[in-house]
Amino acid sequence: MQSTKQQITFSRSFPTEVYRLEELSPIVAEFATRCGEKLRHQGSRCRELSCFILTNRHREDQPQNNTMLSCRFEEPTSSTLDLVKAAETLLRQCYRAGFGYKKAGITLSHLSSAEEQQTSLFANPDQARHNRLMEAIDHLTQSYGHGTIRTAAEGHTPFRMNRDHLSPNYTTDWNDLLVVKAK
Repeated sequence: MQSTKQQITFSRSFPTEVYRLEELSPIVAEFATRCGEKLRHQGSRCRELSCFILTNRHREDQPQNNTMLSCRFEEPTSSTLDLVKAAETLLRQCYRAGFGYKKAGITLSHLSSAEEQQTSLFANPDQARHNRLMEAIDHLTQSYGHGTIRTAAEGHTPFRMNRDHLSPNYTTDWNDLLVVKAK
C-alpha cells in the first residue's frame, strides 16, 4: 500500500540563468500544473502553496536573490487553475529585475484527503463540475502525455531540462548499447 505524501514539490534548475519574468512565468506555471497532477493522483488537496526562485549560489560575481513566499487557500484545492493562479501571484511578488535566476519550484503542503474534505458555507457551488474538468484533463494527460492540454499561463513551449550530460542508458535503451569491434 502506497502511503500518501505530506508535501509535494516540483522544482528544476535551468540550463542558463533566466532574467525576465516573461520567461520565468510559464516555467513556474508548468511546475504548478505538474504538482496539481501529482496531488490529484494521490487523491489529495492542499491548503498551502509555496513558490521559490533562486539565483546561482556558485556565481559569486553575480548578485544573489533567493526568495520563497507562501499563500493559504480558503478551501483545500487540487485544481490546476487555482494552483497556477496562486503560483503566478507569488512569482510576481518574489521576482526582482536584474537577477539571473537558476532554479525555481513549487511546493504544496498541508495536504488532506479529497474524500474527507469539509467545505464551508461559502464554497464554490460548481465544485463537482470543476472536479470533472480536472478528471478529464488528467485522463488526457495520462493517455497522451504531459503537455497535451496546457493552461494559457504555461505558454506553448514546455520547459526542457538540459540533458546534454546524461549518463547512457545501457540497460534500458537499445541506442545506448555499447558497440564492440574486434580486429
